[in-house]
Parts: sequence; structure tokens; C-alpha cells
Amino acid sequence: MFKTALLGVITMLSVGTLYPNTMKVTDITDLKDNTQVIELEDYNGNVWEYETDSTDLFINDTVSVILDDMGTDIIYDDEIVSIRYNAWTITR
Repeated sequence: MFKTALLGVITMLSVGTLYPNTMKVTDITDLKDNTQVIELEDYNGNVWEYETDSTDLFINDTVSVILDDMGTDIIYDDEIVSIRYNAWTITR
């Protein structure tokens, strides 16, 4: 019941429709005020940025992302609502 109520709150705060995606962390930039800009790439090659408090994410981590489509049909105005760690990848 709590999950349903929480999803209702998130949906009411969003402008459009929420949808999931999986992305790979490609860069992390530390900012002065203990925040980070996380650069992500989805599997279609689109690059996204998300500013957040310091995280335990590393380059090449795979993350699950919830996005808001902002009520439009184009992807370029979509916004990341949340990021959750999914898996890490060994690069050779």
C-alpha cells in the first residue's frame, strides 16, 4: 500500500509520464558544494546529465533510471527523476 501511495505522489509531481531506462555511467564531475554531475549514456547512444549529492557511483556502473517525458513526444526534453545502482561492469 505504501508503494502505491508513493507512486501516486511521484506521478502527481511529474509533468508527463514516467518511464524506466537502463544507462551506463560515463563520467562523474565533482562540484564545490559536495554535489556531483553524473554523465550517463543509454543504449541508444543518448547522453544524459544528472546533478545529485555525492554518490557511490563509479564510471562503467550500470544504473536503473526513472525519467519524466515532460508530456511531449520528443526525448530531448525528458528529465531524470531518479537513479538507482544496478550493476558494475569489468572493462578490459
